[in-house]
Amino acid sequence: MRPLAVAPLAVLALLSAPALAQTKQACVGAYTTGQVARTQQSWKAAREQFEICARPACPKTLRNDCGPWLAELVRTQPALLVQVRVPGGAPAGDATVTLDGEVVAADQRVEVDPGKHSVKVERPGAVTDSREVSVEPGEVRTITVALVDATPAPPAPAPPPAAPSRALPIALGSVGVAGLGAFLGFGVAGNSARSSLDAEGCKPNCSTSSVSSIKTDYVVADVALGVGVVSAVAATILYFALPARSAAPVSVGASSLVVRF
Repeated sequence: MRPLAVAPLAVLALLSAPALAQTKQACVGAYTTGQVARTQQSWKAAREQFEICARPACPKTLRNDCGPWLAELVRTQPALLVQVRVPGGAPAGDATVTLDGEVVAADQRVEVDPGKHSVKVERPGAVTDSREVSVEPGEVRTITVALVDATPAPPAPAPPPAAPSRALPIALGSVGVAGLGAFLGFGVAGNSARSSLDAEGCKPNCSTSSVSSIKTDYVVADVALGVGVVSAVAATILYFALPARSAAPVSVGASSLVVRF
């Protein structure tokens, strides 16, 4: 009868042996992983591992280390608290706070790992605030973000009025100068030819062609003088009487005026 009573205990021992082995393996894994995480400043991950290897189911040798390590991390766990304020200093209840890419509650303490962290605060109608902060082991750091209302961009300044076009008066002035130059040229040529005929003493029997050439020079000189004076006067009036607004440029070349006899 006695062997029959012992048999269930033996079966139970055989069934629990794999479970105990798995537990021990998990304890050893947590013991090692937790130390690596702590060295890498990943304190939240290290705490999770030390909580595993500090359980009563783990070997005492592991618990003797994991327990104090866990207590030390809990005691010196850094944290961040982000306060968000609107213009005027009131809390911004509709702001969104993002810490290292995850949305967190404003005005509440959030446990973080030691080192640098990115903080982003957004609110409708306000300028987004993005910053980087650092915390040391054991530090509970409070950050106050004062939001600024977003204002529409000011309208672009109106371009300055374009300067009035001076093309037409300049062109007319050029024609005036050319006309006056032609007047002087043909006038001098006519006077020179007339002086030559006077020197020959052919008057009044000078050749018809010679007299006709002199008359042509004088006629051309008179026409050129008239064109030059009129163009110069018109150019002067237009130059000082242009409208304030920009006019379409007018291109007039001196060669556009042709006088034929």
